[in-house]
Amino acid sequence: MAEPPPTPPVILYGHILVQDIDLSDAQYPRDGVIYQPTNPNIVREPDAVFLQSLTQSINNSAHVSTLGHRVNFVNGPPVGYGLFTVHRPPRGHRCVFGHPSGRAFRSLTEFSEHVVSIIQDKVDNCPCRLCQPGVWKHSQLEKHRARRAGAVNTHLPPAPPAPPAAPTVS
Repeated sequence: MAEPPPTPPVILYGHILVQDIDLSDAQYPRDGVIYQPTNPNIVREPDAVFLQSLTQSINNSAHVSTLGHRVNFVNGPPVGYGLFTVHRPPRGHRCVFGHPSGRAFRSLTEFSEHVVSIIQDKVDNCPCRLCQPGVWKHSQLEKHRARRAGAVNTHLPPAPPAPPAAPTVS
């Protein structure tokens, strides 16, 4: 099934509309897992900085036409996600932790794609690099969740060997 074309931005009196969005609200999917680094070189940024940076990232991208409006993120980031600065000489870089895969988004631009899926309630079909089937398969995600929940056996038994092929007569 083909994706519908992007909705053109709503323009009122020559300005694209802005919608306030609280990603921490229960109406949005909660797929994030809280990450608390032990490395002292990884420092969590305040949520206000995270929201402001995320707002700029989405509004300065093609996501505005996908959503049909600009955004202003308020109150809190998606539950379980955090913006961190990794301090490595000669400078630090910012990344977002909290994806269920345990991996980090290397930039707010990468995370923006996932946020659009959260806003549209399409996390199951998210096109971001961490949700892509080739990068993080659903079965691996289920194993990860089972391990975190304390399940004992999260590995499937090996498939039985195939029967030997019948001899051919020439």
